[in-house]
Amino acid sequence: PGNRDMPWRKKWQYQSVLDDVENFESPKRELEQHLTPAEISANWMWDAEERCGDIVGKTVLDLGCGTGMLGLAAAVLGASHVIGVDIDPDALEIALENRNTLEESLEEPLPIDFIQADVNSVKGILQALPSNPGAGEPSVGFGVERCGVVDVVLTNPPWGNWKQDKTQKALKGKSKTKKSSKKNDVLALLGSRTNNEGEDWRFVEIGLALATRAVWSLHGLEAYETICKKAQGLGLDCSQGATKIKFELPQLKSFHKQGAEVDAVLLRHARR
Repeated sequence: PGNRDMPWRKKWQYQSVLDDVENFESPKRELEQHLTPAEISANWMWDAEERCGDIVGKTVLDLGCGTGMLGLAAAVLGASHVIGVDIDPDALEIALENRNTLEESLEEPLPIDFIQADVNSVKGILQALPSNPGAGEPSVGFGVERCGVVDVVLTNPPWGNWKQDKTQKALKGKSKTKKSSKKNDVLALLGSRTNNEGEDWRFVEIGLALATRAVWSLHGLEAYETICKKAQGLGLDCSQGATKIKFELPQLKSFHKQGAEVDAVLLRHARR
């Protein structure tokens, strides 16, 4: 059961704060960047607390945080400390602006820090953070000697929809020009990766190595059976938080005129 001492009595009041979180200015298709809408984020965090007690007073990691929506939602709801991690410095710049906006709106500081890192290096980075940092330094705010690093991991990972096209492959071998420098910057973030197949499960799997309590993840409905089968193979139960929702994906390919509303599923992975 959830903690009944949540700082918010009405969900709509809580969601109205999250409505101020800004989206990506120029979403990078290669990173499948899309903001988790305020309504979905508010329902997600609220239900995670009400049903499982996973947010209030917990240490939370937003893995692949983008502009910070899920991490900020957890912090606003009452998490004791939140860390948002993303590979993209442009997204993190907006995340910091979003934190400042919400702090001004709420007239109080939020317990959330943002770190630029690839998901593969997250655990080492978090374990190296000081428990009692100096002013302006990020802190884990809890002992890292435990098996995991945080109580709960939240992630809306890449869904595996992006594949590198011929133009992008050609750019990898060229030096930067004014016209191609931004594209090359994106490809540099991806390293040798040429598609996002399996990225959704990679985020979950890394989250499982970091969380002592549970991992919450959002996926396209078509990935539901695959993700659950992999989770069950590790002795996990992903049925407790399973919730089907409608999710609007942005334009992911150059020939798409607009995004599309798709069926998605929210999962909670925890030991049986």
